[in-house]
Amino acid sequence: MEEKGNSNVLFFLAIIVLFVFTSYITQKNITFLENLIGGGITGILIYLAIITLEIVFAPVSVAPLIPLASAIWGWQISGLLSLVGWTIGSLVAFLIGKKYGTPLIEKKEYFKKIRKFESVIPQRNIF
Repeated sequence: MEEKGNSNVLFFLAIIVLFVFTSYITQKNITFLENLIGGGITGILIYLAIITLEIVFAPVSVAPLIPLASAIWGWQISGLLSLVGWTIGSLVAFLIGKKYGTPLIEKKEYFKKIRKFESVIPQRNIF
């Protein structure tokens, strides 16, 4: 159990190091990165796609990209883009889980117990 805790701490530290490193590189090379990504709609769509995929494929983190987005579009726009991407990604993950997750889990014994508890909870007028 302690080994899992250590790996979580190392993962968290790696994200922090990547975030600081990306911030440093972004500040030193902002002109090059703006020319590479562009401040236009293409760069925004790529950023939204990356943020959305991050949510759908959970082990990936885009935290190191946030300083880059903030440097290119400003913190207000990059914050809004991040929220939109996270919302779209959450919706996609929910729809995937609803369509494909339930048939996989229904085969498990504990799911039958959950369905039993669901039948007791009223569908309307809970309060």
